[in-house]
Amino acid sequence: MRRVRVVLLAISLLGAGRPAWGQNDPRSLAPRWLAELQLGGAYLMHTQSKAVGHLFKPQLSLSLRHRAHQRYELGGSVLALLDKNEHYRVLGLQATARRDLWVARTFSWGVLLGLGAGYNADILHRDLNARASLAFYGSLATDVRWQLQGAWQLGARVELVNVALVNLGLTVGRRF
Repeated sequence: MRRVRVVLLAISLLGAGRPAWGQNDPRSLAPRWLAELQLGGAYLMHTQSKAVGHLFKPQLSLSLRHRAHQRYELGGSVLALLDKNEHYRVLGLQATARRDLWVARTFSWGVLLGLGAGYNADILHRDLNARASLAFYGSLATDVRWQLQGAWQLGARVELVNVALVNLGLTVGRRF
C-alpha cells in the first residue's frame, strides 16, 4: 500500500502546475537530449547494523533523457549500489520521467519518477531476505540543476528507491 501511495504522489506531482518553459525562452530551442551521471551515497533503511559501512554505500546512476515537451523529460537510467557483497549490491534499469517544477534563467528544480526492474538484493527487504532474483524498482526523486557554460549542467538529487534506499548525490549532465 505504501508503494501505491508513493507512485500516486509522484504522478500527481509530475502533472501539477503551469508550464515551466515560456514560448519565448531561448532554452526551448536548446538541445533536446541530456546524458547525466549521478555519484553519491545511499542510506540503507533496512540494515540491522549500525556500523557506518553498513548504513551507507556508494551509489551511481547513469541517465539518458529526451526533452519530450517544454517541461518534461523522458528516458531511462541504470542505477547501482556499489558493493562487493551480493546482499547489498543493487543494479537495475528504469524508465524515467522528469518534470520541471520551477525554472529560472540558469536554474531548474524538478521531480523524477522511475519504474523498472533489477537485481533483487536482500537489503531491499525489511526481513533482509530476497525470495526471487528479479525485483520491481520504483523511485521518486527531487533535484536541482544549474546551467553552466555551454551545454553542461551541475546539480544535486535526493532519491527514494523501493522505500529501502535514500540516495543523495551530485549530478553532472551534458545536453546534446
